[in-house]
Amino acid sequence: MIKTISNILTKNINLQHYLFVISLWITALFVSGFWETPDFKLEIPDGLFFSEAVSQGIDVGKRVSFFYKIVFFSLILLTIVYFITNIFTHVFGFVKKQLENLAGISLFGLCLLCTDIIGIDTTIATDIFLGLFIVKFLFYLIGNFSKYDFRILRYEMISHISLSVGFLLGLSILFIFNKSEFIQGHFPLVFGVLSVTTSSLLIYFHKKSKWTYRRILFLLLPFAALPMLLFLTLEVVMYVQLKYEILLRYKVIYLMVFLSFLLTISILAYFRKNYTITGKKAFLFCFGPAVLIGTALFYYYSPFIIQTTETFEIANPINSMLRVFKFGQLPFVDFMSSHMLYEQWYGYLYIHIFGYTGSIDFMAYEFLNNIIFLLTLWIFLNKLFNIPTFSLLYILAFPFLNTVFFSPIFLTVILFFFMLKLLEKQNTFRYFLFFSSVCVLFIWRLDTGSAAILTAFIFFPLVVMCKQLKLKFKPFIKGLALSLLLPLFFLGVAFVLRSPEYVINNMKAALHYISAQQAHGFSVLSHLKTQQFYIYHVFLPFFGLIALCIALYKLYKLNNDHISFKTERFLLLSSVFFFIIYFANFQRGLVRHSFVENTELYLVSLYFLASALFILHFFSKKTPGQLTMIFLPLTFVLYLFLKFFPISETHSFLDKVITENALIHLDSTLHENKFKGRVIKDDAFNENTFTDLKAFFDKNLTPKQTFLDFSNTPALYFYCGRYIPGYFNQNLQNIVTDFLQIDLLKSLSPEKTPLVIYSNYPPGWFDATDGIPNSMRYYVLAEYVYKNYEPLCVVNNKSIWSVKDRKFIHSGYEKDSLIFKPQNFYYNKTAFYTAQFYERAGYQDLSHLKKLIPETSSTDEHLYFLLNNETDCTTHCYLEIELSGNSVDETISVHLRDTSDNYCGHFTFETVAHDNQKYMLRLSNNYHWHQQKINKLIIDKRKETHIINISLYKDLRFEDPS
Repeated sequence: MIKTISNILTKNINLQHYLFVISLWITALFVSGFWETPDFKLEIPDGLFFSEAVSQGIDVGKRVSFFYKIVFFSLILLTIVYFITNIFTHVFGFVKKQLENLAGISLFGLCLLCTDIIGIDTTIATDIFLGLFIVKFLFYLIGNFSKYDFRILRYEMISHISLSVGFLLGLSILFIFNKSEFIQGHFPLVFGVLSVTTSSLLIYFHKKSKWTYRRILFLLLPFAALPMLLFLTLEVVMYVQLKYEILLRYKVIYLMVFLSFLLTISILAYFRKNYTITGKKAFLFCFGPAVLIGTALFYYYSPFIIQTTETFEIANPINSMLRVFKFGQLPFVDFMSSHMLYEQWYGYLYIHIFGYTGSIDFMAYEFLNNIIFLLTLWIFLNKLFNIPTFSLLYILAFPFLNTVFFSPIFLTVILFFFMLKLLEKQNTFRYFLFFSSVCVLFIWRLDTGSAAILTAFIFFPLVVMCKQLKLKFKPFIKGLALSLLLPLFFLGVAFVLRSPEYVINNMKAALHYISAQQAHGFSVLSHLKTQQFYIYHVFLPFFGLIALCIALYKLYKLNNDHISFKTERFLLLSSVFFFIIYFANFQRGLVRHSFVENTELYLVSLYFLASALFILHFFSKKTPGQLTMIFLPLTFVLYLFLKFFPISETHSFLDKVITENALIHLDSTLHENKFKGRVIKDDAFNENTFTDLKAFFDKNLTPKQTFLDFSNTPALYFYCGRYIPGYFNQNLQNIVTDFLQIDLLKSLSPEKTPLVIYSNYPPGWFDATDGIPNSMRYYVLAEYVYKNYEPLCVVNNKSIWSVKDRKFIHSGYEKDSLIFKPQNFYYNKTAFYTAQFYERAGYQDLSHLKKLIPETSSTDEHLYFLLNNETDCTTHCYLEIELSGNSVDETISVHLRDTSDNYCGHFTFETVAHDNQKYMLRLSNNYHWHQQKINKLIIDKRKETHIINISLYKDLRFEDPS
């Protein structure tokens, strides 16, 4: 007996890593089942203790005992399970491929259990993978045991497809019986039963009909269409109800269309004899994507959307729809959205089907971006490992998918695919695809496109040198010329539809916005420079650069050795590409999105992926299945070990698909919503945000007139249905340079924009983004408002200003009293850099008005200056203060007082240790400056600080801004 067991263990020595993983998964399930919620409640203590633990009723000894019980129990159980598994799999003839598949499922299950430990609920996902493991195990057991009747189960793709059909049917049942809590709570059981039933029917049908496997696969194709049928059914129901007010029975339609499709395919399968479809092709192009789309629909898609209460970021997509469908403007030509087509295209698709209603209902199609991401990832993983089943399981089980593959940037992998094709063969068409993909990615999304452009022109030359290729300039030039034809064509059309001057000016505006990093950045990258800060800002880039150099060297060596290592080459190439993407996108973390915002995602972007691929290339001689099994823990461990900011406690992807999807209570939602529209409105938000405001504008403005938003609430244009003055959807936030502010002024006039939303009331965060008041940041626009408008009333907690000397209907509304309070500006070091800027420019565009002389009543600490408010208080006025080489850091304040000696605010700035001690403040930023009542300046300083010159300057660029 002992000798027999010894022989079995010896024969399985090459499979021990698979058996160990399987045993580890089974052991982990047992342990987690026994001690899911440990109890550390204190019962009767052994002695009298006065401690914090006793006061909270916690038995510390139980906690210690629990830890060691877990350790010893797990080790003993793992040994026993491994021993039994080893013998069992040998006796029943499990082959290497079968054990590899079971080990793969086990590894994904272990990943889910580990995820559960760190606070992400994976209960249902774990049960689904347990069901998958059991079903696959039974398939192998029966298939191995059978001589003929059940041998179909030994065909991997047949069993994979039957499992996919079982999962898709489970989703369909969850959809049809969306009120059933039993199905939601027992979905893993439903999935297991359906998978076994599907497989049994396939076996029975195969035995009775004698049909070939390919013919049976063709018969199963309608099941791959279930997710698309679900989506199309609901959209047809929505369309008919919204257009004709007829509520169709969506469940009946869904079943009827599916059965019709199934009948059609069955008839075709009956009469058709020859089939070219294989199991792998069927799974790769039909069933795998169907499972992905099905889960994505349940996770992301909602026939009804809840109205958002956010009024800033949402402005980009909703204002795009407003400008295109209400005002007939052209994207990129007439306006620009910060995230480009990424947040527009689905709206155009929706509205072309349903029509424009002035509602945010088109956001129901936003989930299509997630579908694109998942399908792109599906293609990449299949190219990486060439095992579609493992690729699918990875996407479904991996808990940090959107961060490891960093969905905002990952789409650049399309460029990578085109460059690989170009490296294989240089011709005109492939160069055309290469250059065109760069352009498309840029108009898709700015950060994606900018990373793609930089990466393309670094990655391609580097790889060309490593492979010692000769560039073919003729196809290069032809491809570049062809790729430029389409944008040049659209540019020509834009010139015809608008005017060359108008289009070029808008292009300049876009370039000014894109290049204005200084306007958006933070002064610090982190409030605390912990070791994690240096890991992300120093060590990760350093090791990334080292890995990049090693990968390039190995690519060079592979080329010189003239030996084909296809997998290793692909891993190295993809690692190099994603490392360059990481460096190309790193600037976003250096500008704004970093530790100071409690996020490290933009800093790290695709570093986890690039590092995992680099490490994986050392194992490139392994089988594809083994590579996948290495890749999963690599990405998982890299993410967990390097993650800094906390992972939010939530549910896993699959858990949310089953328990939190919008289709669960579809019947009740349809009943409660009563089809007033696809948007479940937030009446309180509407009433507090824009209902009265829209009525006020409708009462006081003609259809061709609009308002100017100076409160940084750009969504109000959409909600009020008014034309947006300016080029940008987030108009105020994006005009961050003098050029852009002046450009906006050119399109403004009191006749077109007789009303201004000056600020929130009371002012909030968006009135002083990052602590910089709008009147200071957008100083040109602010002075335009001060000159041409005056406070009128408060509507929906917004301060409304109107054109001077014009009457508006505003009775019954509150007056804006806050604007008359003193305005204080904290320049910090801005005053120094403003003076430096103008001095370097030779005071160009500035006119010296006068030198101020202190009053005799001044003291060493307080200097008093009298102003003639008729001549000195001019618009666009700077105050320059020159110190005599002050070497001590201090804060100096300039106070404003009016003719009645009332305090009107102050400007405070910090001195900078520098040879040139000049500082400039824009006094005309203050609203009270424009009331022609300021007649006194008071400068507070240290007694030792000596001021040698104080002058007033006028900015000549804005003589007549109206």
